[in-house]
Amino acid sequence: MSRAHRPGPAAREPADVPLFQGRRKRTVCDRRRTASQGRERRAGAAHRHRVRARLTRVLQTVRRTVRGFGGQAGVSRVRRRRTRAPGSPRPRISIAARAPGPPSTVAADADREAGPLIDLHTHTTASDGRWTPADLVARAAARGVTVLSVTDHDTTAGCEAAAEACRARGITFVPGIEITAIRETADVHVLGYFIDVQSPRLATFLAGQRQERLDRIRAMLHRLRSLGIDLDGETIIRPAVDDRAIAIGRPWIARALIAAGHVQTINEAFERFLARGRPAFVPRAGAPPQAVFAGIHDAGGLASLAHPALVGHDEWIPDFVAEGVDALEAYHTDQDEPATARYLAAAKHYGLLVTGGSDCHGDESHGAVPGGVSLPRDAFDRLVSRKRVRA
Repeated sequence: MSRAHRPGPAAREPADVPLFQGRRKRTVCDRRRTASQGRERRAGAAHRHRVRARLTRVLQTVRRTVRGFGGQAGVSRVRRRRTRAPGSPRPRISIAARAPGPPSTVAADADREAGPLIDLHTHTTASDGRWTPADLVARAAARGVTVLSVTDHDTTAGCEAAAEACRARGITFVPGIEITAIRETADVHVLGYFIDVQSPRLATFLAGQRQERLDRIRAMLHRLRSLGIDLDGETIIRPAVDDRAIAIGRPWIARALIAAGHVQTINEAFERFLARGRPAFVPRAGAPPQAVFAGIHDAGGLASLAHPALVGHDEWIPDFVAEGVDALEAYHTDQDEPATARYLAAAKHYGLLVTGGSDCHGDESHGAVPGGVSLPRDAFDRLVSRKRVRA
């Protein structure tokens, strides 16, 4: 065909024929453009990863520093993305599930697909949690938690209601507690599992712990009055006075300070008034760790050192082992991957068991959700086996 008789574009591409009938052959420019785009995507992903890692390290440093001043409620836990310890199931924390209202069905379905969750560290309204035992269990069930322990501070008042709610939802319940011990003026929190909540000796010991809590709160309210902050102290402490099974704590004062307009958040309340070294702080009185370990054992339970990274005295662990501690809480919301690895190694070295949980309180100063941190199943099975041997 001569150049003069070649068909034009309209003749070569009639309207009823698709414009592209096959893949166009890639040119050198196409390949270079694709490679460049790939490099840009990888560079962007690497940059985002570095930023997240850097932010995580900064937040963890802030938490540890402020916790040193404020104890259990010293700093807000920000955890949209967290590092994951070796061997730990991936934390399943969704934005929707962190809201104070009903749990997200979508988030709960995603968690169920990811596998069962074992959360051995939670709190209710029996101490400084914001949810009743029934509410906590409902949220735990929605997130796919299969094993749950309620570990309120210095009280077992929430265990019976939680156990009943767990039975109704097919969740395995582990009766628990978190007892505050004192060593060299530092708080040492000890978790107790599989305890007999009806133990008379444990009940007597805990009643003394709760009375010391109440006396401390009254003293802190007095200090606030001397600073010109006159809260309605009787209203604050009334629930713990009317029901002596309830354990009062500093977060109760923090919430009253918010309601009165003196601070905006629980964190601010601790940082300005309630933390160690602040004007309204009163040191806590309590039993030594060895006495707490013995009390838990006397009630048929296993004793675990709670969130050891927040205690900040790893050099004490050999002493705790000699005094009878059974386990370390290696998996915890405020322990990063290196800390978890360190406590897993320590547990192996000393022949200790391992525990873990979210430390969920249902409020902004703690932030964790039920099942946000999960104990591996094999670690839980070893706890059960040790309990059976001891029984």
